[in-house]
Amino acid sequence: MDLRIKKKKAKASYLLLIKLVRKVSLPKKFNFQIKPGFYAYAGNANGPGGIQGRCKRHFKLKKKKHWHIDWLTTQSQEVQALSFLNQNECKIIEEILKIHGTSIAYKGFGNTDCQSCKSHLIKLPKLFSEDMIKIPYSHLINNYLA
Repeated sequence: MDLRIKKKKAKASYLLLIKLVRKVSLPKKFNFQIKPGFYAYAGNANGPGGIQGRCKRHFKLKKKKHWHIDWLTTQSQEVQALSFLNQNECKIIEEILKIHGTSIAYKGFGNTDCQSCKSHLIKLPKLFSEDMIKIPYSHLINNYLA
């Protein structure tokens, strides 16, 4: 499924696909560690920079850490972004959790402003493929950091 984004500053939701090859320790205020593996993180890009601006920020290795996900993206080996026009980030999480072998990675991660989701970070199965995603998306960016 590949829906091209026509506007550079399109407002949409996105899914980051993250590969961690080593354990990531988060600051004491979060008080947990993320184990190596493959993860999906859903967010929205309704701000002034749109989807391109938000994902560009996520791909920066050196940045002020503001969101939960910043601690993972600065330690990841690989990050890819998929964009979902006219989709809510919570709907994306709901759909990803329907895939066999997915699970909540850590309760409360990245969803402090959300009342319906347990987390916006999902642990993906080892044999995950983008073809398993059943809602239309566009490949926005692939960023291999290693």
